[in-house]
Amino acid sequence: MLAITLATVGCASQEQARRKVTYVPAGQTDQLMRSFELVGVEAVDEEELRAGLYTQVDPGWRANVEWIPFIGAEHDYYNELEFQRDLVRISTYYRSRGYFDAKVAAITNNKTRDGGRAIRLTIKEGEPSRIRSVRIEGLDRELSARGDLLEGLPLAEGAVFTERGWNVLKASVKRAMQQRSFAYADVSGRAIVRPASRSVDIVLFVDSGPRARLGEVTIEGLPENVEEAYVRDAITFSANEPYSADALTRTKDAIYELGVFSLVNVQPEFNVRESDEPSEVEIAAEIVEDRAEVALPSNLPGALGISRLVEVARAQAERRARLDPVVPVVIQLKPAKNWSARVGGGVAVDSTRQDIHLGANISSRNFFNTLGKLENINTVGYAWTPGVINLFNDEDDGFTLGNNGFIFSSSLSYEQPQFLERRTRGFLNVRVARDVQERFVSLEPTGSIGLRRPFLDLFTLEISYGSSFLLYQDVEDDFRDELRDRGLDADTESPSQLLEFLDLRFTIDRRDNPINPTSGFRVELGLQRAGSYLLGGDSSYFRPRINLEGYLPFDLGGALFVSAARGRITSIYDLNPSGSQIGVPVSSRINAGGSGSMRSFGSRYFGFFTDDPDNPGPIGSISVFEASVEQRARIARNVFGVGDVWFAAFLDAGTFYEEQLALDSGANSAGTVGFSRIPGDLIYGVGGGMWWVTPIGPVRFDVAWTLDDLAADPRFSRPEVLAKAESNIFLGIDNFFLGIGHSF
Repeated sequence: MLAITLATVGCASQEQARRKVTYVPAGQTDQLMRSFELVGVEAVDEEELRAGLYTQVDPGWRANVEWIPFIGAEHDYYNELEFQRDLVRISTYYRSRGYFDAKVAAITNNKTRDGGRAIRLTIKEGEPSRIRSVRIEGLDRELSARGDLLEGLPLAEGAVFTERGWNVLKASVKRAMQQRSFAYADVSGRAIVRPASRSVDIVLFVDSGPRARLGEVTIEGLPENVEEAYVRDAITFSANEPYSADALTRTKDAIYELGVFSLVNVQPEFNVRESDEPSEVEIAAEIVEDRAEVALPSNLPGALGISRLVEVARAQAERRARLDPVVPVVIQLKPAKNWSARVGGGVAVDSTRQDIHLGANISSRNFFNTLGKLENINTVGYAWTPGVINLFNDEDDGFTLGNNGFIFSSSLSYEQPQFLERRTRGFLNVRVARDVQERFVSLEPTGSIGLRRPFLDLFTLEISYGSSFLLYQDVEDDFRDELRDRGLDADTESPSQLLEFLDLRFTIDRRDNPINPTSGFRVELGLQRAGSYLLGGDSSYFRPRINLEGYLPFDLGGALFVSAARGRITSIYDLNPSGSQIGVPVSSRINAGGSGSMRSFGSRYFGFFTDDPDNPGPIGSISVFEASVEQRARIARNVFGVGDVWFAAFLDAGTFYEEQLALDSGANSAGTVGFSRIPGDLIYGVGGGMWWVTPIGPVRFDVAWTLDDLAADPRFSRPEVLAKAESNIFLGIDNFFLGIGHSF
């Protein structure tokens, strides 16, 4: 599916901003950089290394379209002084990653025939230095006896020594001390690098200071339109409880969740205010090279500066021991813009439906100064189904675009944080929409109200009540029969149906990024119970659903790969009175197929169809199972300065039934199907895709083919249904999608 929204966009990278100057930089020439080759780069990320250098290859034709967002660029010229500095930058880059012997072994710097410049650098990386020992000094007897500060450190014995790891190591030990109520804890030390033996000895000195408790909280930067009580209700700790860095982090996250601040900083007061206390122990060079290869004895010789470090730090610790054990906390805030508006337009394209639309959205982060989030989303357009793609498959002389007409949608949603208590959010959604499907046009006002709350920072629970009034318009005869079979008065010009339902949703989301995930997992369990509650709903059923997703990243030959998998299963259980003719509403049946489902089938085509012998229409299923595995690989970094390009190969499997899954009910007339049937009834599809990560989301193109012979499947035994499922749009492709966002 393609769904692209156009909006005003401005783009200028930091590199472009740096080069847009009104003077000629020192060393600058008029020679365009035609090529810049790095040979021998294997142990580090070459793209990352290049990004940190001044010297860059000229973008060529892109410099002629600078005015186009994401694509335009400026010329890159050779600068002699910056090139010499780049040689130092390369050495520094390798040293920071543990390669202290890395060097540029050869340089070829030539002019090209057109007056440009071509440079080739040969880099000798050598081997990395590894950690031989890690020692911590300055701990009291209790902490020394526990010995748990060394557990799970980012730089352990045998690991490659890196500058980032060194900084993370000190920060990790400091945070571990702060978690043990040592608010004033400071960590310093020295890493002695021995290039000849490629080993590193690390000595850390911990200045713990006194144990501390959390004190009063001061709030700074609070805007006039936000009451202080809302912020204080978000504080997750109490005065006089033991100091904990995690307590401050939890409070910061809780205040961000209010949604009205662009910046939140929660710090102990001594980190914010200027103090007359002596500064922390300063070390001129924390990472030093010991070329003499003198062994590091246990008494820490003064020649390496360690004994002096311990002596000075201990003297400072005595002064710091007199610090106030009650630590005031300062919360610094910067408000976000309250109102925002967006307008745009776009198209949506897949093999069974296309539309063109315009949109206008307006939102408020702090509606009526109550922290409420108000959002109004409006769309208007025109849709065709199955549309233009149907012209490739129609064997008749009478080409048709199928059902078509105007569409619109207008929704108003409101969410109130701190509803009833600190972590609970209340929400209200109202929407009215007109949509075009193959056998009917629908006009549907819907509404829902509910509560959402996270628990233990592990999962989120949501409960809601909703109702939907569905008015069918322009109903074709075969679809009218389906409505009549389910107890609707389908003989009227516009049949209608009222549904009421209670929803319960349990979600665990540990993905690193909800838009373009590369690691983590997501679990969702949903339970929907339709019935007659407040308005007299027309149908009664129970619909459980389970959705699982997982992502596992790994490096192979310096390239990033992500193994992704998903599984989905759902069924609808008819709870209407036995012997009634109501059945499960057509609008509630499960539709599958399309970009977020079985990708070798068109949208809503992986399921059952009406009995029309000429042109059957999709009506969904009662039970559906789907699973997918997808191998993703990043094939290019930062294309056009916008984002990475990825490739994926996938295998989809799924099946669908008219029967209920495993359990029977009084009104069920289709029977049940057991879990053991699923493996034998699976239909398989394969395909591949590419996507480009952009500021508006991953723009992705997929193609897919069905592996099974559908003619042998009784669910596709009717020739007209088989023709729908095996559309073979063009070039033998069973289905394709071009859109924004992943299938999962």
